[in-house]
Amino acid sequence: MPTPTTYAQLESPWYWLPVGLTAAVVVLPLAQYDHLTALHYLRLLGPGLGVAAVVLGPWVPGLRRIILPLALVFSLAQFGAVTRGPVAEDTFFALTSGLTTLAWAAYLVVPGWRAVRFTTVDWVAAVLALLLVAGLGLHARLTHGAYPWTAQLRVGVALALWLLGRQLAVGPALPTRTLGRLLVAVWLAIALWGVGKVGRLYYQLSRGDRLQAQAGAAFQASSAAYSEALTLARSLDLTGAQGRAKFSLARNLHLQHRDDEAAGVLGLEPGFVARVPITAWQGERGGDLWSPDAACWVDQELFPGQLQVRIIASGDAALGVWPLMRVKLANHQLGDVSVITAEKAPYTFLVDVPKYGEQRLEIHFINDYYNKEPYVDRNLKIWTAEFAYTNVAWER
Repeated sequence: MPTPTTYAQLESPWYWLPVGLTAAVVVLPLAQYDHLTALHYLRLLGPGLGVAAVVLGPWVPGLRRIILPLALVFSLAQFGAVTRGPVAEDTFFALTSGLTTLAWAAYLVVPGWRAVRFTTVDWVAAVLALLLVAGLGLHARLTHGAYPWTAQLRVGVALALWLLGRQLAVGPALPTRTLGRLLVAVWLAIALWGVGKVGRLYYQLSRGDRLQAQAGAAFQASSAAYSEALTLARSLDLTGAQGRAKFSLARNLHLQHRDDEAAGVLGLEPGFVARVPITAWQGERGGDLWSPDAACWVDQELFPGQLQVRIIASGDAALGVWPLMRVKLANHQLGDVSVITAEKAPYTFLVDVPKYGEQRLEIHFINDYYNKEPYVDRNLKIWTAEFAYTNVAWER
């Protein structure tokens, strides 16, 4: 049962200090309400509705002791790594962690709140948190040879939030009930805001399609609708919706004979060309391929249509044999070609792209040869690549 609250306790400013700190931690996510992805909104909405039914449902008051601390931990955990950019993320995480630590410490030292008892559930949570910290550290050490502390700190803060929530659940009824309802209100308000953003996104896409079908003077209005949809899709990190909005807006501009603008919307240069610089190649040594089974790759956003994949490469021959280059796109082999010059030269492949999506261009060096005495070494060098559309399938 909740601890009875006396009027003397309620009148003491010290009594309300931990409550105020906790309230600040609960409402802090409001600062990020418009900066979350669709996945984060979804993760808030589903459990949020369930928690609302339990916390606010008088027919199941006994479950509040379990649901409220879980709700507090889950809600705040959502906002640890969703801000834009590492600096903002670190600042927000430090602020949340600092408030959490202060609130927990205040509950331990302020008169009226000192009766903190660890139950079996609390000890299990603490042990699980320590095991998780150890597991994350071991995994980081074995895979990366380093020990990043950010993930471990997040686990520690989550444990502190658990204990903080447990204190709320067994503390006086008035602040507990108030904070519980405030938590649910903040949680659901943010989630429903995200639902509204998703709804506006698909409404604008549908509106743009209707206006585009009218042609004529409706082109400007449909472009505005697609532009708003694209902004929302980027904010929500919905890749499929981004592609649809970009392609629809570019098609709209193409129908108005504004092809250079259409290419810009698609992230392409005039003439519908995308270039891959030498620094973009991924792989153990980038575009320098000089070992058996060496490969490099790059991920590229592609749109439906026909395009030429042009690769600029050079090679070093050995025993009269030039390096052999195997080219794949989306795991589909485009062909094998011998790079027959030590100077930069283009090698072109014609590709039909059936649908929008990010696809991987891979280049493999498949006939490496090396001999130390006498020194002979066959190598392949990939410089740049180019995706040039010969035809964009606007109607797909």
